[in-house]
Amino acid sequence: LDTTDTPDRLDGSHPDSKMIFVYDIAQALSDKIIKRPVVFHPDVKKVTLTYEDLETGKTISAEEVPWEEIEQRKISARRYITSIKPMRQQIAIACELLKEQRMRTPEPYKPLLFLVAISIRDAENIAKELEKIGEKYGIRKVLLVHNETEDERKEAARDLNKNPQTEYDAVVSVLMLREGWDVRNISVILLFRKFCFKEMDGKKISVYGPQVIGRGLRRMSKNPEEWESLYIVDHPILKHRWLWENLKATEYPASFTSAIDSAS
Repeated sequence: LDTTDTPDRLDGSHPDSKMIFVYDIAQALSDKIIKRPVVFHPDVKKVTLTYEDLETGKTISAEEVPWEEIEQRKISARRYITSIKPMRQQIAIACELLKEQRMRTPEPYKPLLFLVAISIRDAENIAKELEKIGEKYGIRKVLLVHNETEDERKEAARDLNKNPQTEYDAVVSVLMLREGWDVRNISVILLFRKFCFKEMDGKKISVYGPQVIGRGLRRMSKNPEEWESLYIVDHPILKHRWLWENLKATEYPASFTSAIDSAS
């Protein structure tokens, strides 16, 4: 008997066994086995998501970034970083949501913010900005983890689930922390990059997107009556609607005008 979390693959291959039962995300939500994903979108008029192309020196929109080529590693992600202004605005929204999650998180867990960057330099910039503006939101210690960080930081990331009252308030990474990294108290996820999909058999299939969001879906409480939520800060220009439909997420336009204005 084979079991798998990823029966659909981008290379078109499938498990060599006959599918006899599928327990999908909708059923897991209905049974309250996972957290309820809630997606917040900022007003596109207030938050214009742009990136700096380090090769050309130009500022480009999210739609101009070659996401598919980056995901397929045909173009290096190191070439792009998030522009400072929208970065600060999105961080402010995520920090406001983390404040809200502190009032909802069951004991003894401390809620964590998880930020996903496009490149290593982008992750470093995000961590610096978070340390600058995060203190007023109660964020005092940020864990930056990517392929080039020292082993003790990677070890700290792996061990986060061992201590529900961790010393860290936020984790910033690229695409290193995906499948197999399970930290129950991830309560807010902030996306600074797009996840692509392939159309296969009438379905939109992605590997990276669900893996990243899955890091925050494990529940903390064992009480079935306490249904926890995972807050996700996305941007409409990244066009992730397919992902939220697949995950049966509830979508809300973010109404954190004061947070955006103060971050600007």
